[in-house]
Amino acid sequence: MCYQDEHVVAFKDIRPVAKQHILVLPKRHIKNVNALTPAHGPLLKHMHSVALKLLGKKDGEKDDISVKIGFHRVLSTSVDHLHMHGFELPFKSNWIKYTKYHPGYFLDIDKIYNRLKLI
Repeated sequence: MCYQDEHVVAFKDIRPVAKQHILVLPKRHIKNVNALTPAHGPLLKHMHSVALKLLGKKDGEKDDISVKIGFHRVLSTSVDHLHMHGFELPFKSNWIKYTKYHPGYFLDIDKIYNRLKLI
């Protein structure tokens, strides 16, 4: 584990697909990205902030193209507990980039914020 507080835990992925690959999970069970509501806004923003910090970025650098932060869509999740992926790019291969982490399977955090009307 590389980070823990009262709301989240974070650790490095055991099979990293990018230069850095971290996972941030809420301590309270949330099944998946489809279970998120606007009430989860503060938690999501905190998870995002933790991911950026662990990737060596500041909150003001959210639009930094050297990072990718988000969630797998429900059909492509392997764990039934919400978990945010944080990547410092580049991905280790184009195959990974264009399969598991393209928009058909992966939702960037900004799309979640928009869907929940948080920005």
